[in-house]
Amino acid sequence: MGFFTSKPKKKALQILEIEITDSLLSKLVETQKLNGFTDYSIEISEKFKLFDIAIFRSFENTKELTNETSFNLILENKNQSITINKVKELVNSFSAEYGNDRNGKSKWTNEDDKAISTYWEGREWILDSKRKSQKVFEKDCCQINFHFNLDDGVDFSILGANSQI
Repeated sequence: MGFFTSKPKKKALQILEIEITDSLLSKLVETQKLNGFTDYSIEISEKFKLFDIAIFRSFENTKELTNETSFNLILENKNQSITINKVKELVNSFSAEYGNDRNGKSKWTNEDDKAISTYWEGREWILDSKRKSQKVFEKDCCQINFHFNLDDGVDFSILGANSQI
């Protein structure tokens, strides 16, 4: 191991502890089909206990989820309790792995504590193929969006999720 080598960064699905397996694929249910994409949904259990539904939005209209097929991942909260500690834990875990987001924000701060009850900007990471944080979206990048507001609750998505397999 060289002096300047670092261990590879985890993929977003690894941080969430969501595995794309044959078992998961066999349980996917088509929930929406529109011109250009098909949504497949499944109930999930993930590390932070914030989300309970995963929607895989396939742009190739197939249940096949590989790094070769184009899809996004949208996580929804239907029945899980939302607590500030869960939101904070997710933010800190992704920040620990990827550093600052595209807006220069990282781990949870006192500003986040103040903003969460009114308007919280959330976090948005743009990751290149080596999972290094970028400020602008370019080819072969994925974007992780995490937002919360009191009216709509938690919003989490990974655009270009196929790069996280």
